Amino acid sequence: MPDRFENLKNTIENKRCAVLGLGVSNLPLVKLLLGLTEPELLTVYDKKSVAQLGDEAEELAKRGVRFVCGDDWQEKVEGDVIFRSPGIRPDLPSLALAEEKGALLTSEIEKLLELTAAQTFAITGSDGKTTSTTLCGKFLEAAGMHVFVGGNIGTPLLDKCEEMIESDACVLELSSFQLMRLPHAPTHTAITNVSPNHLNWHIDFDEYVEAKKNIVGENTKRLVVNADCEITRDFGREIAESGDLLFVLALGFWRDSRRKLPERKGGLPQRRRDLHL
Repeated sequence: MPDRFENLKNTIENKRCAVLGLGVSNLPLVKLLLGLTEPELLTVYDKKSVAQLGDEAEELAKRGVRFVCGDDWQEKVEGDVIFRSPGIRPDLPSLALAEEKGALLTSEIEKLLELTAAQTFAITGSDGKTTSTTLCGKFLEAAGMHVFVGGNIGTPLLDKCEEMIESDACVLELSSFQLMRLPHAPTHTAITNVSPNHLNWHIDFDEYVEAKKNIVGENTKRLVVNADCEITRDFGREIAESGDLLFVLALGFWRDSRRKLPERKGGLPQRRRDLHL
């Protein structure tokens, strides 16, 4: 077992693990956890019954995994390590209370970014992120890299993490739900655009925008933004001026050439050693 998985095992060893929602992203997670801890320490919380969740859930129940189901499952969440599904807000009262008691709140995508040895490439945006993520994966494959594509598209990759090596590329589409809390940011990132979206889930547009910005963190080295979108352009300027990243690239059609760039008001910073245009 690689050291990074040994670290995960140490994190959950003898701890009560709760998985919130047995969806597409969490089913591989539960199977992975079963290989690292005892079934009786693992509880799945879901609105649907075990029968409604299907054969895989019934098999997990037979293996000893505990299920808490029903409309009121959110009021019953307990655990030392809690894995939430992307669509579940991290600030639910029961989760806030669990954290106050010392529980670790995390997710499948957070653990993937923490544990993978591969180079990480992540794309978010209100529109175009699926296409951009798919193309990014194809470009990296054409460059000769072994590529894993996932996140908000395709299949979850946490159970593939053990196969990944440093020369591989892990390419992820990340939604605002997944980005609400992301302690381990990708190293190579892109934001296609930002416009009002998912406001029935987010408190307001500002929260949605801040979630998108979470794609950039302490270990991020490169950022690509859309120069035609004011929000992403301004964010790119902010990051470039901070000097925190090695490389910031703005792509768009708001300028005709580098020669005309200084004539454009509100343009991106002219420090080309930080910002490549």
